[in-house]
Amino acid sequence: MWENRLELDIIRLFNRDVALQLSINQISKKLGKSYPHINSKVNELIDQGILNKTQVGRSHLCSVNLLNDKAVLLLSMNESLKKDKKIKKIKNSGKFIEEIREIGKEFDVHTIILLDTNLIFVLDHIYDKEAIKNTFSAIKKFDLDFFTKEEFQQHLLQPKEIQDSKVIMYSFENYFEIVQEIHKQLIIENSGIIK
Repeated sequence: MWENRLELDIIRLFNRDVALQLSINQISKKLGKSYPHINSKVNELIDQGILNKTQVGRSHLCSVNLLNDKAVLLLSMNESLKKDKKIKKIKNSGKFIEEIREIGKEFDVHTIILLDTNLIFVLDHIYDKEAIKNTFSAIKKFDLDFFTKEEFQQHLLQPKEIQDSKVIMYSFENYFEIVQEIHKQLIIENSGIIK
């Protein structure tokens, strides 16, 4: 597993909402760990460029740096763990995962996300949706939504329905690349809300 579980735990807070900005004290409370221990680890993550910091008065708010490869790796590892848990709950999951991989190979798919009962495809060419719908049977148990990358980014800028409960089923890295392109906008939309 990962060399430092605490790094994964800290980054997991940002998996739920990549636009989240938290103080070190808030991170400490959310994780139920001592402030000095969290302060030390968060400052390491800031020094490595995994987290950004924004000065606010005498303290600072931390946010995830989607331009940092290790940050994306940590986010992806957390997403992979979520995906494994979700797959166990899907009936006939072997066929479902096989179809997801096949769709990724046959079509220009940026990413595929499971959101409760919706399976969201982010495609280069929206006209591929008919072929996907008509060719694959295991995905039909879900409500299927299809977006271009630009449409999906606009959808992400809406209230946090996707970010909060999403499970990335295909291409973690592409998902975070799409989000990175609008990350500043997401933070601006979310600013002033400290959870």
